[in-house]
Amino acid sequence: MSRSIKNLLASAAVLLGTAALTGCGPDFERMSIDGVVTTSTSAGRIDTARVTVPVGMVVKARVVAYNDDDEVMPTEMRTRNGGTLSISRVITENDWAFYGISEGETEVEVYADDKLVLVMRASVTPQPPP
Repeated sequence: MSRSIKNLLASAAVLLGTAALTGCGPDFERMSIDGVVTTSTSAGRIDTARVTVPVGMVVKARVVAYNDDDEVMPTEMRTRNGGTLSISRVITENDWAFYGISEGETEVEVYADDKLVLVMRASVTPQPPP
């Protein structure tokens, strides 16, 4: 076998190996947040940039991650400060409750397929007047 054919085969093997390692699976494309329900008409909101929840109150939202094939991806959410904001699943696997523990700021990490895809700022505010 000639040297140029060996080099060509070696280069092809490296390219194929690199493609196999990087994977060809679907990647995160977008986040959908809807069905937001609050315990007060004027308090609390959630969008892809920010979470706002009053102390002692709950805001519920449906949070769904989609891949570039427009399929739902497994989603996890974590707060960086559990003393300020608590997050848990409710009703279905895509419904989340955000509970204001104490006034302050933190961040919410959103994972899709075990990869960090979004970080939202979060504020726990004083309760609104009655």
